[in-house]
Amino acid sequence: MNLRKWNEKIKQVNPVKAFYDYVNDNPTIFIDVLKDQMNRGESGEGFITPGYASTTYQNEKRGRNPNAGGRPDLYDTGAFYAGFKQQTSFRNTEMDIRFYSTDEKNTALTKKYSFIWTFNAESISKLKPIILRDFKNYLL
Repeated sequence: MNLRKWNEKIKQVNPVKAFYDYVNDNPTIFIDVLKDQMNRGESGEGFITPGYASTTYQNEKRGRNPNAGGRPDLYDTGAFYAGFKQQTSFRNTEMDIRFYSTDEKNTALTKKYSFIWTFNAESISKLKPIILRDFKNYLL
């Protein structure tokens, strides 16, 4: 392809729409990073709070998942994690990505633990190289 054709193609690129397509075609990338974050007992605002009401249960959970260090990881039976979904909407030049679980505990856990559906700095730093590596194919 010559430079003139590349230039014309570049002029037609809508980066927000391209990213929307990328997100929809690769939901597991985002969901896997979110699961990893929750597995560490973290949310978009830091640690998942409030903690466990029972010290006994906290110690039991620490034994089952040392990654969370006794903090809530929102994993018990696995149904909540297994039900993770992503909903993406695109309007004009704005895109919205929302996460949720199809598990019946979704509403209660989302209400109790704020910011569980947002990424923290560590998770964003894990996502960036993946996106940078793969997204370029959606731009052109």
